[in-house]
Amino acid sequence: MCDGQVFAEGNLEDFKRRMRRIRIEGAVSADQEQALTQFRIVRRQVKHHITDLIVDDYQEATQHSLVKTLGDRIIIEHLNLEDIFVELSLKTTEQSRKTVL
Repeated sequence: MCDGQVFAEGNLEDFKRRMRRIRIEGAVSADQEQALTQFRIVRRQVKHHITDLIVDDYQEATQHSLVKTLGDRIIIEHLNLEDIFVELSLKTTEQSRKTVL
């Protein structure tokens, strides 16, 4: 819940299994960007030539594709419960702002 509204439902282990932070160091080319379209991106943040993606449909098989496309410039991190809550609530807040505009 966030601001009195349910923004996500599910089993904690399911969220932990499928949500990841993918950190990409350096610029992302058009070809590399295409490889990222396979994910359902919850949030994307670019800061100082580092792109952080929070994805909600990560699968271990996808990691091989990412490494092949992006090489050693990526770091894939698991999210804990607090990280998951923050990321999903930020997504909900951003969507609410877009709806109001």
